[in-house]
Amino acid sequence: MIQIHSKVKKIERNIIEIRRDFHKHPELAFQEFRTSKIIKNGTCDPYLSMGGEDFSYYGQKNPSSFFFIGSLPKNKKTMSVPHHYSHFDIEKRFLLVGSSIFVTLIEDLLF
Repeated sequence: MIQIHSKVKKIERNIIEIRRDFHKHPELAFQEFRTSKIIKNGTCDPYLSMGGEDFSYYGQKNPSSFFFIGSLPKNKKTMSVPHHYSHFDIEKRFLLVGSSIFVTLIEDLLF
């Protein structure tokens, strides 16, 4: 746990700066041109996915947010290691990204 915490702390400031920047420059849904340019750095091209198709039901009941973090290892092609398959693999660095997002959300609620 301490190792994860120290790695999250290393990227925390950058994540917070990016998030604050997004809040300063809001964009309409499906018109996130500026946001897309910023996020594109270090990511792969998007692909069509039905991920979260049942999530919209929960969003009708409670305030909600859904985001993809990513999991594709650097040396793999998109969709070559899909979820729910025996050969599924994950790029471990994305665990830190997901963790840092939730840490930031919790801190925002507490402070």
